[in-house]
Amino acid sequence: MCLTLPTEADKFTQPSTTVLDMTPAESEQLNKNLAFVAGDTWQGIPSFSISPPPLNPLVLVRMDFRNTLVSVRTMESLSSAKAIPETPSVNQIVIDDAINWQFHIPEQKLQLKAGTYAWQIETRDSLGHIQTYCQGTVKVYSDIVTP
Repeated sequence: MCLTLPTEADKFTQPSTTVLDMTPAESEQLNKNLAFVAGDTWQGIPSFSISPPPLNPLVLVRMDFRNTLVSVRTMESLSSAKAIPETPSVNQIVIDDAINWQFHIPEQKLQLKAGTYAWQIETRDSLGHIQTYCQGTVKVYSDIVTP
């Protein structure tokens, strides 16, 4: 799974399927890339950008997984004013460039049981505007190998 940031040459061409430019939308490919086996380390999202970036800096990113009205798993970014630790904690999103709206989600353990989950990525800018840019469904497969 690899989502890439746009290069200088990309500015003059149509965005490829690896550059997310959604307001809000769903990507079949991203849904497939997010799938994992319950109990395994989730690969995260190595690179994510909103293009073109909104005018105000990005201050918060949240990603939620939900499979019922009561089962939610949330990941959240640190405030851009805080120092980013070298080893991100579990359920953390890292804002790489607040001005250009670039962030990533490190690989991590997600304590999700096998099933299908709805997910959304929501952002907040420096003026407090909240926007959901991307959403979809992800499959968490049963682990059939016993340790």
